[in-house]
Amino acid sequence: MLSASSLSRLKYLEINGNSFLAYILRERIGTVILLCLLATTYVGTVTIALYAAWMGMMAGIFLSVAAMRYGLKGIFLVLAGILPQYILLVPAYIMLMNWCYQLCTGLYYPHKVYEDGYGMKRQYYMKKIVQLFVILMVVIIGSMVESYVNPILISRFLKIF
Repeated sequence: MLSASSLSRLKYLEINGNSFLAYILRERIGTVILLCLLATTYVGTVTIALYAAWMGMMAGIFLSVAAMRYGLKGIFLVLAGILPQYILLVPAYIMLMNWCYQLCTGLYYPHKVYEDGYGMKRQYYMKKIVQLFVILMVVIIGSMVESYVNPILISRFLKIF
């Protein structure tokens, strides 16, 4: 993980943005769909908590490995790799986890949701659909940034690395 040989290959790697975008969208939209489907089950809230814990652990491990191998330069390498797209993706996934939690709560504990002034169930679910659409748009924009802007930034950063 983050070996010198893999970083040197990244310096000269030419990435096809369209293929990379298709791969990233498959991964990101797949995660969104999976979390949304699991939010409609009784274990939706547990799933969201496990997903948040998993993402936090993976980020910690990746940052730790980068810091152990390269010190401060490793931390900057991680920042160069995540910053442009994660400015959009982190809030989108936080909104998605909140959306999933609210949907699961609305489905299995409706007395907690509908008393808060949402009114009828139909209005509540229409609001949820609009929110999911906004989340999906932010994820798609973040994926586009990741596939087109991020490879340029990484290759430039690695040249001074």
